[in-house]
Amino acid sequence: MNPRSTISTTAAMRLAVLAIALTLGGCAVPPRPPADAGTPGQAARPASAPAAEAPNASQAEEPAIPEQRNHTPFGMVLLTAEDRYGEYFSVSTKISFAFDARGVLKLADTHEPVIGADDDPKDDHTCTDKGGGYNQRTTWFPDTAIFLRGGALQAVELAGGKRATQLPLSADEETMMVIGQAAREVEYAWTPCVGRHRVDKGHRLDGFLPRGAALAVKPVRGAAIKLRMPEGVVPHLLLRYQQGAMIPVPMRPVLATVDVEARRLVVQYQATFPVRPALRVVELRAVLPEGKPSAGETPQRYRERTDALLNDLRGCAAPTRPMEPCATPTRRPDRRIFSQ
Repeated sequence: MNPRSTISTTAAMRLAVLAIALTLGGCAVPPRPPADAGTPGQAARPASAPAAEAPNASQAEEPAIPEQRNHTPFGMVLLTAEDRYGEYFSVSTKISFAFDARGVLKLADTHEPVIGADDDPKDDHTCTDKGGGYNQRTTWFPDTAIFLRGGALQAVELAGGKRATQLPLSADEETMMVIGQAAREVEYAWTPCVGRHRVDKGHRLDGFLPRGAALAVKPVRGAAIKLRMPEGVVPHLLLRYQQGAMIPVPMRPVLATVDVEARRLVVQYQATFPVRPALRVVELRAVLPEGKPSAGETPQRYRERTDALLNDLRGCAAPTRPMEPCATPTRRPDRRIFSQ
């Protein structure tokens, strides 16, 4: 039996969209969280809402929101949360791909937008052109969820012919989550949106969608296709700390939506990292197929720098709870990423 509860409201979040900082509620689904400890990524009461009692000095202290720089064509959402693991930032972005009748992917000309300052949390379970706001207001996901419109997910194929474990999601009020024997003690939920379309089926993986995996999809009409995740598209963060350290941090795919009719795949990526030590700047960056050397940089140096960055990001162990293991100013990334 899988005990579940309504969404808790004990964490505090702040949402900053690009350079705009504002307060909004967040989302996630813990079954029976402890009364004295938040559950990672759980739903939050807007910080501007009346408090039951006056906060003490430590509760009232707000973490400084670092400057945000977006060096990509994709949207960027910055959140903060506080739960039993501590205070942390969460950054999300979405990348859209178009695919042909054979399933060959390429970057889309336009990308599904992220939620912004004008999006009301009350509408988070409504599917819009921005997808589901609930999914973007959740500060932490430990897995990747997959939703399809106009087809069915047959398998998630990995290297060597293996298949990833995929668990069916069940309806839980306005969201979907794993329910039953396969459910963990704490399960996370998603609003089942493929763009502005609500769907009634979905799956989650046991962990994050691996690099180079392929989604085997059977359209309602036509032959089956394989959507192989392009390895040449790698979103990541560069954290610039007040003390001077510059640390690259990987982003994890937490949601993949496939619109077979529109031939569009959208992947939502997320990264979490501690609020302290203090950060000066958070930069959203991406390695893309059309990447070129900087001014005055040789093609050889560009390849060396890019390869060093990719190897550094791939060497970061996937988190099993909020905060990336590599997101610390004390680690030493490959200096070839930065040196001239």
